[in-house]
Amino acid sequence: MGLTPEGPVTLLSAQFKSLKTDELESALEFQCAKGKDQAVIYEVTLLDQAGAPIATLKDKKVIEEKDKATFKRKQMLPPGTIEKARSFTVSFTSAPD
Repeated sequence: MGLTPEGPVTLLSAQFKSLKTDELESALEFQCAKGKDQAVIYEVTLLDQAGAPIATLKDKKVIEEKDKATFKRKQMLPPGTIEKARSFTVSFTSAPD
């Protein structure tokens, strides 16, 4: 996916699925550099067909000192949001605790 910035934490994959009409499940897999835990703040922006943002999901997690961590999150969205979404972007920052 080309989601590999420089730094101690790398986003390996991002997957999304609609569970119900307005419930979205996001599953983001991160890899942490060995040696320390990392706090990760991530933001997922759903885009409509024209590329305009229609919803933003934010969360903060701590990746423990291990190879990989997958975070799953279910979130309710305004009615019709999922049907309008055609793509997404994922951005994140990492900072020591």
